[in-house]
Amino acid sequence: LLWEVGGAVVVVGPTAYQLRNPHDFILDMKQELNMYTKTRDMLVLLNAWECPADKTLGECCVLVMLHLHNNGFVGAKDVDLVQAWVKDLSFLGYTFPLRISQWAVEAGGNGCGEALAMPEGFVSKIRKLTLQDLEGLFDEVECGQHDQRGCIPSTPSKPSCA
Repeated sequence: LLWEVGGAVVVVGPTAYQLRNPHDFILDMKQELNMYTKTRDMLVLLNAWECPADKTLGECCVLVMLHLHNNGFVGAKDVDLVQAWVKDLSFLGYTFPLRISQWAVEAGGNGCGEALAMPEGFVSKIRKLTLQDLEGLFDEVECGQHDQRGCIPSTPSKPSCA
């Protein structure tokens, strides 16, 4: 949907540190198998998909998820979550960006828009966290609690679980 608002994707190296919680790597693999084996098919499907011109970006979010669901790429709960998310954003007063096709209509221009600047004060609030800061943000997770599937510890210092 980025192209609908004149956006693009930039791929860079990691910019964050992830503290892994204990989890089951085999279960992860099973749940992520489609991502590894059907990515090309999904990209072809997404590239061919077009949101109707009269729809808002929020409606396009829901419609693309329905399209992915109807083609077996996401589950019904994923669609429900996106519908609820769009509804919540609208309820909170969020206004979705105009789609490129709508810029010309709204602005009376040629369909081009200016890039938005970051909100004032946003950059000054960004701070780099140390590993100790990050570790302090998360509670210790013991194997078998909160996630009854079992787990494998993510660091050697944690107890081994099966």
